[in-house]
Amino acid sequence: MFNPVYNTSFILNPLYDPTSAVNTRTQQYLEQNGIYAQEQMKIGGFNIVGGLRYDVAQSNTDTLDLVALSADGVRQTDHATTGRIGVIYDFANGIAPYATYATSFSPNVGTTSTFAPLKPTTGELYEVGVKYQPPGQKIFVQASLFDLTQQNVLTVDPANPTFRSQIGEVNSKGFEIEGKASITNHLDVIASYTHLNSIVTQSLNIDLGKRPTWIPNDIAAFWVDYTLREGPLNGFGAALGARYTGQTWGDMANILLDIPGYTLIDAALHYDLEALDPRFKGARLSINATNVFDRIYVSECTVQAFDNACVYGLRRQVIASLRYRW
Repeated sequence: MFNPVYNTSFILNPLYDPTSAVNTRTQQYLEQNGIYAQEQMKIGGFNIVGGLRYDVAQSNTDTLDLVALSADGVRQTDHATTGRIGVIYDFANGIAPYATYATSFSPNVGTTSTFAPLKPTTGELYEVGVKYQPPGQKIFVQASLFDLTQQNVLTVDPANPTFRSQIGEVNSKGFEIEGKASITNHLDVIASYTHLNSIVTQSLNIDLGKRPTWIPNDIAAFWVDYTLREGPLNGFGAALGARYTGQTWGDMANILLDIPGYTLIDAALHYDLEALDPRFKGARLSINATNVFDRIYVSECTVQAFDNACVYGLRRQVIASLRYRW
């Protein structure tokens, strides 16, 4: 693998499939250019931000058949105008309701199993919510409702998992709430919860009206941090948290591969070096551990043409770091 030899001769298999990706070489070049303008203004208690963007994406996809020694080239040009506008109103008591609307355009790199270039993913988002930060207190809470529709969403090709296919349209509705609070000078808490209802709304496949693969309905997280502020261990802290990912599906019809949800425990130790010497202000030594109990779990599955394949999630990881901010 570190010293490959190209263009070597080989014996043609009598069962050779001329459409097999093993016998082809594909090279793709993608270039994207855009121009945008943005305006932000404040009118009384209203804060308004809006913007427009125009993009042009050009791709060249060249596929060489190594057996027939034939080449095929596809040139594709995509362009779109997208924008966003958001309005938030700040009340004196710390409550700030907001509303936003946005559209998106994202070119995709890669090809389908027939070596056709992938279409760009586009989207349209509606969101309303409220933020709350009481004056003089270290508390912040945000709750929101959203409705997101996307076209040409990438997914794994069930007939050939080395390639991607695209879903006609996916609609995702739901709500989320998140908050951060400093309960005391020592104790900080962060929590979040998202409920998501994703449905395939346009498709020529069996996934029409089903939930896309690998997408859970519920995601939650909780993190608590305690830091000493005085004494010989001034600046030393410890944290503990949990992450929950709900049940997902591994097949487009939502009947074959039911992947259970899982909860993972994380932890951290950290020390602000300023407590040792004021010259070290901004320096922090930390050790972070994810999946502390080394739980073995399945993170995702895919129904393929000849067998079903599942992937284990990450095992325990411990990372030490030294950070400096100024």
